Amino acid sequence: MESDVDNNDLLNKLSNWFITSEEASRESRSLSERDRDYYDHKQLTEEELAVLAERGQPALVFNQIKSKIDFLSGIQQKTATKPKAYPRTPQHEEDAEAVTDSLCYVLDRTDFDTKRSEMFKNILIEGVGGAEMGIESTKNGIEIVIHQCPWDRIFWDPHSRRNDFQDAKYKGTTIWMDKVDALSLGNAEAIENAFDQSSGSETYDDKPVYWADRSRERVRLCSIWYKEKGDWNWAMFTKGGFVQGPMVSPFLDESGDTFCGLEFQSAFVDREGCRYGALRGWIDIQDEINKRRSKALHFYTSRQTKGEKGAVDVELAKRELAKPDGHVEVTPGLQFDIINTNDLAMGQFNLLQEAQAEMSMINASSLPQDKISGMSGRALLTLQQSKQTEVDPMLIALKTLQRRIYRIIWQLIKQFWVAERWVRIMDSEKGPKFVTLNRPILARERMEKQFGPMPPEYENDPRLDIQVGVEHNVAELDMDIILEETLDVGPLQNEQFMALTQLQKDYPGKIPMDMIIESSQLRNKKRILDHLSGGVSDIEKQKLWQKQQQEQAETLQLERQAKIAEIEKDKALAQKAILDAEVNKYKAETDRMRVMRSEMLVNDPPDMVDPPDMVNSIN
Repeated sequence: MESDVDNNDLLNKLSNWFITSEEASRESRSLSERDRDYYDHKQLTEEELAVLAERGQPALVFNQIKSKIDFLSGIQQKTATKPKAYPRTPQHEEDAEAVTDSLCYVLDRTDFDTKRSEMFKNILIEGVGGAEMGIESTKNGIEIVIHQCPWDRIFWDPHSRRNDFQDAKYKGTTIWMDKVDALSLGNAEAIENAFDQSSGSETYDDKPVYWADRSRERVRLCSIWYKEKGDWNWAMFTKGGFVQGPMVSPFLDESGDTFCGLEFQSAFVDREGCRYGALRGWIDIQDEINKRRSKALHFYTSRQTKGEKGAVDVELAKRELAKPDGHVEVTPGLQFDIINTNDLAMGQFNLLQEAQAEMSMINASSLPQDKISGMSGRALLTLQQSKQTEVDPMLIALKTLQRRIYRIIWQLIKQFWVAERWVRIMDSEKGPKFVTLNRPILARERMEKQFGPMPPEYENDPRLDIQVGVEHNVAELDMDIILEETLDVGPLQNEQFMALTQLQKDYPGKIPMDMIIESSQLRNKKRILDHLSGGVSDIEKQKLWQKQQQEQAETLQLERQAKIAEIEKDKALAQKAILDAEVNKYKAETDRMRVMRSEMLVNDPPDMVDPPDMVNSIN
């Protein structure tokens, strides 16, 4: 019973957090909705449309905001990067390549490039973008998934002030789901109870304004990550109860601490905690462009007149002057003149040009090809940076977001890819490339690498089937891998490569080919360098050196054993010589005694006892 009470208290707290977040961000979300409307060509109010209709003037919108956002999105796509893992020690170079390939596999499988572009647009327009990372079970094992979170489906702790939301106590997403689909997620009672609850909403509604929509049989669900007692927790709930959870986050970092599966990023945060994007600063300029253009058009298509009363039929004169070939008849003797308003139209046009120039200033980075064809890489990079200063905060925001996403992906790989698996990379030079992770290494394989094929008598030796290691063991790479991005030094490296290539043309044979290849960004340049050096890589050289050292040690051991055997042999021969000398001595004494006995038999009586046989006793 106490558990139910605790769950009810937690449910009320989480529900209040969501409502508080909604209320606190109401004004900010309203402005973000307007910003999105401006991008989608909805830039005129109902009152302005009514005025234009009364004039008979078309409601024209010259949407330079959209072209500007699309231009910035194009810059992001052209400068998009792939993650690259760098080893801290030379021994982990192959492991670093395996980590890089694993990250690229996850990004390609989840179509991260498209989702990253959508996140960047949210950061530019509404000011907030993000993604949710998690895992799913497939027939091939555990896979990492990435879901882009639309800006109008996320909520957060309103007390958070950091652009990266790292100071937020909770973050979440909300969606509307058909009741029949929601029932399959978990607690059916919570779904049914939601239809008895109600709460106001605007941005988060799609577009019902309650926790449940009876007419379409849909219910609103909130997925929330919240920090409590030092741990991140997760739950999915509706006003009627918990659908899934609550539970402690199953995701662990290298220190064993839990972490959140949501990552948000905003472009700018004002002192009230309202988040906004780059588009917010262009609204006034866009309004001026629309109004100046409309005013100029109105002046060019309208005529101001003056005259004495009765000089013309006013209504008829207005209709005629609006025609290209209109004709106005004037009462003789009465004055009637057309006022020249070209100066007013020209003034509006000049102001329009200034506004357009201000809006398109960042697009000036598109220079003619004849001006950039002879520029060095460093000069071109400097020019791009000077022209894209306004873009830098947004690009940096996206870069920090995707770097955090890369790190979460790597943590999920280390935690959940524990079994042996193969990943396929499609951007290899020679087509698909397969990389193995967590592959067991047997003693037989290691011995064959060191000493070559095993002798036939060891073919069925069970001792060689014992596991002695793991190839690309992802669980043990956290201290040796640093995640960076490949584009950080790209332009300068390309410049160095072009300079060396030009020097090679000017001074043939003077610049070593391996130096030119090292300055390039070729993916498999190490393999090319190994081929140039005779096909022996550094790892193979190290293995060969180890083999030579082992062979030398074995040779010394054999020589030592031979010397010991020789000494033992000499020692045995010496002992045999001593024994032979003793035997010869005893034989000589025996012969002497036999001679004495023969002499005694001649002179002594026959009953004398024979002396002992010394030879037989010795033998």
